[in-house]
Amino acid sequence: LYGPSSPDFTPPLSHKARVIRLITGYHKVRKGDAAEGYHQSLIDITPQRVLEELNALLLQEEV
Repeated sequence: LYGPSSPDFTPPLSHKARVIRLITGYHKVRKGDAAEGYHQSLIDITPQRVLEELNALLLQEEV
């Protein structure tokens, strides 16, 4: 997991990757903008959503 930069600007460096985005376009983010230290667009991605994407990747490898 990494972000919140645009995958068009800084894409994953592996073909074994899934992009999970809850925002569109480019959003300028400065460190420390969020109280938790993370951009809200990352906080809003649920663990369940990440597990669903991970499971899809694992199933892809089995084929």
